[in-house]
Amino acid sequence: MVARLSWYKIEEMFMYWCNKQSEYYVARMCHVAKNTVHKYRVKEGWDERLGNIKKRAREIVYNDKNGTL
Repeated sequence: MVARLSWYKIEEMFMYWCNKQSEYYVARMCHVAKNTVHKYRVKEGWDERLGNIKKRAREIVYNDKNGTL
């Protein structure tokens, strides 16, 4: 039976995914298999999550610029 990764390890992998969207890069940095990275990228919805983070960051920057002008 395959053990599930800890929440900490999954979040560590997501942190590296935010730096560089490459399964090979994340696998190398976290010392896990590329297939493991792919599994959690799909299962945890990292692409959508990263998109939401970037969207929220753009909204904050846009609102700050409008507030200071």
